[in-house]
Amino acid sequence: MYKLIHIDENGKQKNSEIRITDDNIEEIRNIGEFFFSVMQSIDYFNIVNDNLKELMDAIKKLSLNEPKNFSKINRYFINMSNSFYMFQCFYEKKFKNLYKPVFSYIYDKYDDYVLMYNLRNYAVHNTLVITKLTLDIISGESKIIIKPTELIKDKKNLDSKCKKIINGMISKNEEINVKFLVGSFFSIFNELQVKLMNQFKTKIEEGLQKIKKYLIGRGMNKLDSFIIDESGDVIYSPSSIFYSLFTKLEKEYTFDYDVQEYLKKYYNM
Repeated sequence: MYKLIHIDENGKQKNSEIRITDDNIEEIRNIGEFFFSVMQSIDYFNIVNDNLKELMDAIKKLSLNEPKNFSKINRYFINMSNSFYMFQCFYEKKFKNLYKPVFSYIYDKYDDYVLMYNLRNYAVHNTLVITKLTLDIISGESKIIIKPTELIKDKKNLDSKCKKIINGMISKNEEINVKFLVGSFFSIFNELQVKLMNQFKTKIEEGLQKIKKYLIGRGMNKLDSFIIDESGDVIYSPSSIFYSLFTKLEKEYTFDYDVQEYLKKYYNM
């Protein structure tokens, strides 16, 4: 036997007339698990995006005369690519059906996404990705280069589309300018995240509608609510599930930048 109670701002308990069954407990558990996974996805996005910004900042400030410049820029690149790999693994495990069509769309559309997707595997199984630093005589900026001729030597850890892209570069005697690759990927990754969150939207709204029947109060001014068992032990807190999601979306998933404006500063435009 379960009971739903509400606690007002004075600590006074109000008993709800809603009858709580095992089916209700299962419903709340499923909603809570989904909301928690959505909140985790925001953490993964923030980790990758912050690593991308740190890499972009390091690229802008890189000096050829700086000690340990090779290890430093590779460290930032590896941090970003590994966190991106974790991001992918999370979605493939938790939201495979949601992630797959969005991933396929982005993968088919952007060559730079394909490169970044494969470069992590190359770095893990071969050697450091960035092997050349030089000076751009025209701009006076340091240039960070990845050599396609080195990448193509990996026959196992690059997929067929990536190999085709790299061979195309080699045929044109092109190199990969890391500054432009990372800037492009920053824009693509933000587009990917927006598409993924749009996929969540309907299910989040459905979950909120279901959880609201266990809450009282207007808007965000809802009383703390708890489901307790016969012993008085708390089984679930519907209000905690509700507020945790809103807090995460409001305070931690905020685009405090315009992607294109951010890129303009990155490219010194």
